[in-house]
Amino acid sequence: MCELHFDEKFIIKYDEFLINGKTERIMRERFKLKDGAIPTIFPSYPSYLNVTTKIRKSPVKRKLEVKVSN
Repeated sequence: MCELHFDEKFIIKYDEFLINGKTERIMRERFKLKDGAIPTIFPSYPSYLNVTTKIRKSPVKRKLEVKVSN
């Protein structure tokens, strides 16, 4: 599968380096997929089968956010 089948949030297009105290972003020659990347885009399928998935935060992080906002 190529990058056309993955949502942008799953693709690493830049490498980041700390140079002289400043973060520099350098575009990768070959894109890389993040761990756990799931193909969700299938151009030849009907649109109702192309569902974008939302990655949920862990229950612990969600619980902490609720406590902070209260």
